[in-house]
Amino acid sequence: LLRLTDGMVLSIDHGDCFGSTGSFERPKIVVPPIKGVPPHWGKEEAAVRDMVERIEALTDVDILQAVAAMPVGPAWRSEIERRLEIAAWIGFRRSRIQEVMEEWLRA
Repeated sequence: LLRLTDGMVLSIDHGDCFGSTGSFERPKIVVPPIKGVPPHWGKEEAAVRDMVERIEALTDVDILQAVAAMPVGPAWRSEIERRLEIAAWIGFRRSRIQEVMEEWLRA
């Protein structure tokens, strides 16, 4: 979603990103094209570094609390073992975010 008042990009459903949490592959940056938005928009080094710092500042407890708040039910695939898998996957990605974002900034 793109908020037209200030250009803020918002997201409301990240369910698909948890499809393969069992493999700890190197994170990839995916920036889908948005008509009328230049491809370099968002590559502001200060903003990216701020975001990286905020992600790296998340503790394991923060991640576990977020994963514990997942909706319950078969459609969400939110059994406790899966929640722990997701938490470990997010923790792995947090540990790699700086390296990946630095490369993206330079590309």
